Amino acid sequence: MEDDLSKLFRFLKKNHAFNQRIQLREMQQILFSCVNIQDRPKRLLFKIVNTQSTPDLDKLAEFFEGIERNKKSVTSYVNFKRYINETYTSETANQRSLSDDFFYALKRAPGWGEKTAALLIRNLVLISKTEELRKGFQWKDVQNITDDMDIHGWKFRLPVDSVIKCIFSDRKWKSIFGDKGDKRVPSFTAINKQITSRYSSMDDMLIWDDLWFWGFITQKGGGKYRVKDGFNKPKYWAIFSSPKDTKTLERLNSLANEFLELTVSSKPNESTR
Repeated sequence: MEDDLSKLFRFLKKNHAFNQRIQLREMQQILFSCVNIQDRPKRLLFKIVNTQSTPDLDKLAEFFEGIERNKKSVTSYVNFKRYINETYTSETANQRSLSDDFFYALKRAPGWGEKTAALLIRNLVLISKTEELRKGFQWKDVQNITDDMDIHGWKFRLPVDSVIKCIFSDRKWKSIFGDKGDKRVPSFTAINKQITSRYSSMDDMLIWDDLWFWGFITQKGGGKYRVKDGFNKPKYWAIFSSPKDTKTLERLNSLANEFLELTVSSKPNESTR
């Protein structure tokens, strides 16, 4: 019998085209707005760290000053990975059986964290798997990130933030994503542990990444006071690259309700406070 997580994945996979189109356009905006191709990796890094609700500008200044002092670090994927690993890997880090130190080192970088580290890796995977993006990106060796995952066993983590945590805070998911203690909101680690244990391929995780899109357009409010209440058209309109034609809006209105039926155990407008 199909469980709730499988049903949710089936919904995401069936409707993947909506967010896939938006993500491609967003990435084109990020990369191709820089005429100088050498600036595109730094542009990507700036956009990612500024997805945080309250970025620590002092720490980010320290991070980007380090990049400026080591200009070679952003000339290729291999050079960037080497710089991050050599600069931010903890001296007390355990030797891991998986060659996954890039994620752990990056999340320790000033101004970064587990969500932004996962988001950068996710974006590099998207670039490596999309020919148009790959051609317009300076890191011609970006394909190596998929090799790292295939050959060395790197994990593709979902960039879990407050939107995704809100989705799985519903009691419907308690038995799956229950964290230590009585925390109602599951952690980055708890969510990724369960999802990656069942869906480990890069293609599957790119589909799971759509979870943020569906959560974003079906939630109102922010922080601890989010309400799940159908299609939030103003939030959708706030996404610059989203199609705004009538047919798409009508379809999303219907699919938003379907998404809430799959993810909420009680009335859709229940507060997650």
